[in-house]
Amino acid sequence: MIRHIDPEKDLARILKKVENPGRYVGGEFGIRIDSNATFRVGVCFPDLYEIGMSNQAIAALYGIVHQTEGAIAERVFCPAPDFEAALQEANIPLYGLEQGTPLYAFDLLTVTLSYELSATNVLLLLRAGGVPLFHKDRKEEDPIVLGGGPAFTNPIPLGDFFDGVFIGEAEEEFGNLLSELVSMKRRGAGREDLLEKIRECPFIWYQGKREKTRRAVYKNFSHTPSYTRWFPVPNLKITHDHGVVEIMRGCPNGCRFCHAGIFYRPFRMKTPALVEEEVAWEVERKGYREISLSSLSSGDYRGLSALVKHLNRRFKDRYVSFSLPSLHLETFGLELLSDISEVRKSGLTFAVETPNPLWQLSLNKRVEREKVKQILLEAREKGWKLAKFYFMVGLPFHETDREAEEILEFVYDIHRSTGIQMHINVGTFVPKPHTPFQWAGQLTEEQALRSIVTIRKGVRNLPVKVGYQAPVLSVLEGLLSRGDERVGEVVLKAFQKGARFDAWEDRFQRAAWDEAMEEASWEVKAFIASSRPLDATLPWEGIDLGVSHAYLKREWERALQQRESLPCDLSCQNPCGVCTKNLRPVIHEMQEYSLPAAPAPRSSFQKKRIFYRYVLSFEKRGKAAYIPHLSLLRIFERSVQRAGLLPRFSEGFNPKPYIDFAQPLSIGFSGSREIVSLELLEEIADRELVEGLNHSLPEGLRVNGAFHIAYEETKKKPVSIMSCFGGGRYQMSLPQEYKDIFLSCINKYTELRALAALSSEPSSSFSSVDSNAFSVAFDIPSEKQSHLKTLYNECLSCFDLQIERIQCFSTNMNDELYSYLFTEYNKFMQSAG
Repeated sequence: MIRHIDPEKDLARILKKVENPGRYVGGEFGIRIDSNATFRVGVCFPDLYEIGMSNQAIAALYGIVHQTEGAIAERVFCPAPDFEAALQEANIPLYGLEQGTPLYAFDLLTVTLSYELSATNVLLLLRAGGVPLFHKDRKEEDPIVLGGGPAFTNPIPLGDFFDGVFIGEAEEEFGNLLSELVSMKRRGAGREDLLEKIRECPFIWYQGKREKTRRAVYKNFSHTPSYTRWFPVPNLKITHDHGVVEIMRGCPNGCRFCHAGIFYRPFRMKTPALVEEEVAWEVERKGYREISLSSLSSGDYRGLSALVKHLNRRFKDRYVSFSLPSLHLETFGLELLSDISEVRKSGLTFAVETPNPLWQLSLNKRVEREKVKQILLEAREKGWKLAKFYFMVGLPFHETDREAEEILEFVYDIHRSTGIQMHINVGTFVPKPHTPFQWAGQLTEEQALRSIVTIRKGVRNLPVKVGYQAPVLSVLEGLLSRGDERVGEVVLKAFQKGARFDAWEDRFQRAAWDEAMEEASWEVKAFIASSRPLDATLPWEGIDLGVSHAYLKREWERALQQRESLPCDLSCQNPCGVCTKNLRPVIHEMQEYSLPAAPAPRSSFQKKRIFYRYVLSFEKRGKAAYIPHLSLLRIFERSVQRAGLLPRFSEGFNPKPYIDFAQPLSIGFSGSREIVSLELLEEIADRELVEGLNHSLPEGLRVNGAFHIAYEETKKKPVSIMSCFGGGRYQMSLPQEYKDIFLSCINKYTELRALAALSSEPSSSFSSVDSNAFSVAFDIPSEKQSHLKTLYNECLSCFDLQIERIQCFSTNMNDELYSYLFTEYNKFMQSAG
């Protein structure tokens, strides 16, 4: 069996053929490698790299393992269909990104489920990693598979596939359990012993368990630095490509449809001092310039406006911008919005759900129309042109036939009153377990589609863009949210018929799910749509989130009566059952914490007249060869931030540092003397700059030279270093045994012979690297760089070929600064041999 996979060697040909190969190689800044660790944990997320690297739950889990002595974490994400097929054809298992450990070789696999529609991807992960799908089929040599995450509060549908499911917040209790598992393995414990210990934990559910499983709550959230700080910084652009600081966990507002509001009770605010410390970590240690101050309802954080003002002052010279992903209308204000838009203008977003005031009372969520208008009118005066609105159809206690009409009337009213452009998103309500609406019925696909089509047709004459999730996906979400043990067979059949990435509409395999549901021995769609009696025994009743059945039933009845309930607070006037003597909401008033004065900016950058232009020579090799150009630019931006440098920024809506590359390399090609230009506000010695950046760059990127010159600002736009790029010298290396075939391919490719300017004897252009390999070099002008990629794709992809750009050439430039800097670069190249 394969015990280790090296993507650069074992997957070289595959990586050059698949989409976004950087997903599969690792090497990011911040990874931890320990080949001698006692206990190996595969931290799995059942979706693509771009989605998983945005998820804060696996970031925290990675950090927990990172901080557990004797344990090591490796990230595992789903392969896209092209990579899945390539692995299967090559008989190579899915592996962890840090050390290439196959899934079947881990001690423990943790699978975080943040969305029900990832169910088939769970099976994809296990099968691609060589792990038996059913827990009953796993043997002593197989890893333990443990689920967790907010979408697992009804674990029954997927119970066949997991050895156990952790219920609740992992930071304290999972860390304690992991420490025990490490100690047991050191003493020689086997899989069955470890599994028995796991199942003794009161926060672990497993199939056949008779006792109730309690939810774990992170009581020290407010005062303890987040475990997410140990998560690597992605090499690729991800879905939420910014730093995240969780300022509050839970939410005081008791929206009756909201599952997260129940799962994370009680709400706990982080201290302002700790928020500032964590922002500093994200900026200075990770290199982010966009920070999300995250929670379920960030506006309910006490003293938020004062905190944002303070953070703006502290990080102003670094051009750090802040966003608030969730603002309740009652806490929404233009002053706060202006504060978070000081560097980069934030969007206007309103989660209305339903515009009807009486229906809002049923939801326990008020969104007053007149206040929305007032905010939008003020926003237009201050430059905002667009607002986003979120609505739902199919909510309980509403007249379904009137929902579309109510939404259209609201949209027309807002347009008439404000004239603002609107993007509206219409979702279909899905009843969630453990919420007051867990007994409600759900719209069929046809019912939901009728409402959505009515809304789309109704706004044709307005500057309104309508988005929506396909109702069939909401139907499947409902199946998995409230399903019983019969659902697992439907999921398995859909997977076997090709279902993957069901949350991605462009990859959704409808036929697979239709056939799987039709083959079931029970009426699946009727089960999804039906309401449940209040006295029914529900599949998830073995899970105790702390909220009492009496509270949920009381809130259901108040929704029926269109009555509001009070939000959570310290007085607990609407007790739900979560709070105990040792567990209460945590509130921090700003006056409790006297934040230190923000330091003075390091540079008055808008007035400074002298800038420092640097040209850097750098290597891009190994795993870094699979980083696309725009991601490389982002990596250098963040590395400059991590190195503590102060770059010059552009002006305008979205300021960017002046970083400019000579010419992008094709994905999979290496470079030993690449060129990047950087402008700084403060002068730093070349050697010091090189050392600082090399401590801040990910694996495979290394600066090997720097040259700079000071110049005075002019109104003339700076010359782009890309415009000075004249071409490059490329070297191809491959095993000696392929030399004759390789020569034959090249001789047939007229364009390559012209680019290479070969002598009359083709073999004279080749040189031996060692006894087992040879290489050939080509000088290719800038306007013909793309031909090399074409050549590779058409003639050379069958070889285990390494292509590297070993030097860049400059054009005859009029720009005296770059002329000088390129002269220095050429001297460096000569001295480097």
